[in-house]
Amino acid sequence: MKLDNGEEIAYREREGGDKVVILVHGNMTSSVHWDVVMESLSPEFKVYAIDLRGFRESSYPKPITEIADFSDDLKKWVD
Repeated sequence: MKLDNGEEIAYREREGGDKVVILVHGNMTSSVHWDVVMESLSPEFKVYAIDLRGFRESSYPKPITEIADFSDDLKKWVD
């Protein structure tokens, strides 16, 4: 998904019900580390696992300078 700041955020999704869960990986990982969790959650949940900027398939044209860069990207993605 292309954000208005020029970054592209990759994500994976699992179909489910009306309740949405967004999984965000930690440092030096990616959305693939959520595979077991995504498979284990109840089908009542629609699940998204994102790749933060600079990880796996997400872009990285503008380097991260502070943790707020990640949270700003996440907010833009959710909106």
